[in-house]
Amino acid sequence: MKKTLTVLALIATTLAGPAFAEGQFTLTGDDVPRAIEVFYDEVVADPLGGGQNIDLIRQALAPDWETRPNPLNPVGGDGPGPEGLMTILQGWGTFMVDLKIERIRTIRQGNDVIVLSRFGATINPDLPAEIAEIPIFPGIPAADIKGRSFVSMALDIQVLNEDGLIHRTWHLEDWSSAQAQLLGQVPSVEFSLSEDYLD
Repeated sequence: MKKTLTVLALIATTLAGPAFAEGQFTLTGDDVPRAIEVFYDEVVADPLGGGQNIDLIRQALAPDWETRPNPLNPVGGDGPGPEGLMTILQGWGTFMVDLKIERIRTIRQGNDVIVLSRFGATINPDLPAEIAEIPIFPGIPAADIKGRSFVSMALDIQVLNEDGLIHRTWHLEDWSSAQAQLLGQVPSVEFSLSEDYLD
């Protein structure tokens, strides 16, 4: 627990700046590892396209890729490997359309790459009637949120192996703010970013 709090404190301090020299950890352009670019820009951002292309996924993920939490194995946690990511993204593509994702900050220290991103989507307006609820929004009737849109944030710690591929992912998404938008509890947000976002 102490180690976890230390890591989170380091992340918060790094994102807040200016404790570290400008550009010392933040990556842009050609400095961003190829695996990170492929994962976010070509795989996750296109769940039913690049997200189902195993050859493309293998340019980003190691064969023994693990993610925490693991929706396919929430108890044991092992895996799910590149093929498991295809299953996860298949679900995303079924429940959501017009998915957009943009990396806001990419920060690296050694083999650890921290990615802060913003993502948005629309709940599939053509969901079959037999789908009573969407797994990421338990307890909310799917019929009540079909066709509604949201924008939210995600924070990942990606661990690269010696080949430059993503070996392990720690992943957090802010689904609570997405849920509040879908239920009309707060105004929905248009997906747009300015260059000075978070500065």
